Amino acid sequence: MDALPEFEYYLPIIDKALNYEQSRPDTAIECCNSLLQGFSKTIIVNLEGVEPGDLDKPSEAKSDKLIKRALKCLKENDDVYEDDFATRGASLALAIATLRNARGDITHGKAVPKKLQSSCSLAEVTNEVTATILRYMFATYLPIKVAANEKMQEEPSEGVEELAYEDNPDFNDYLDESNPVEGKLLYSEGLFHLYLEDYEIQLAEFRDMMEDLSSLDLEVDL
Repeated sequence: MDALPEFEYYLPIIDKALNYEQSRPDTAIECCNSLLQGFSKTIIVNLEGVEPGDLDKPSEAKSDKLIKRALKCLKENDDVYEDDFATRGASLALAIATLRNARGDITHGKAVPKKLQSSCSLAEVTNEVTATILRYMFATYLPIKVAANEKMQEEPSEGVEELAYEDNPDFNDYLDESNPVEGKLLYSEGLFHLYLEDYEIQLAEFRDMMEDLSSLDLEVDL
């Protein structure tokens, strides 16, 4: 989880799915359904760029539709075999969601005594199936997300100037003349490499000052 700390949000739900396996099997199954939906929504939002609220609409929020869509986002090859894998995964998600809808203790609530209750064995199998799907989703999503983050860090943001020390010799000379330093180190170079934010602020002020001087010169000429 170190590379994707946001997924730590799901850890308490995973703990509940495991802890309730014997004492409250249907609650454990409900947790599994929640995890499949949550992982799928996170993957779709990040890889397709859709708004989270769009996935809560009745037409999009069904477990089988979400997991099929997420698995298609993750597939590496555009062939029928991986399409079939996404379809099978969606079928498993639908089976878990159907159990949740029929027997879940939290989302819909049940009158007591409860007529139908899942066995511990069924909750255990559901946990194992869910863990397998989530493990695949996380392991496949991780390198995609890490690569995307690294690319964002390497590329300058659109509309943002990528600043280089050599690009502003007049400003650097102005700083060095205003702030003489003994030895070989130049004040402007030290400021750029050690306190870039301060360098950028003073650069903006210098540019404003030069524009003001240019305006004054124009007025005098006129």
